[in-house]
Amino acid sequence: YANIIHQTDEAQSGDRLRKYRKDTGLSIIELAGRTGIGARTIEAYELGKRRFDGASVDYVKKIADELHVAIEELIN
Repeated sequence: YANIIHQTDEAQSGDRLRKYRKDTGLSIIELAGRTGIGARTIEAYELGKRRFDGASVDYVKKIADELHVAIEELIN
């Protein structure tokens, strides 16, 4: 997944992340608690201030799993 993640548009990925998170009824803090990822990190992804890059593959997988979406749906 590293190549797919590296090619994403951060703003659109962030919008999708926010949509899927809200669709599941989770707050940023709740998603953070369930994934073990900091709330500020998740917020930065949603705002497009942090990239879904190769170094974050584990984070993307944790988020996608918790939101019950495929990694490709989250980042493409």
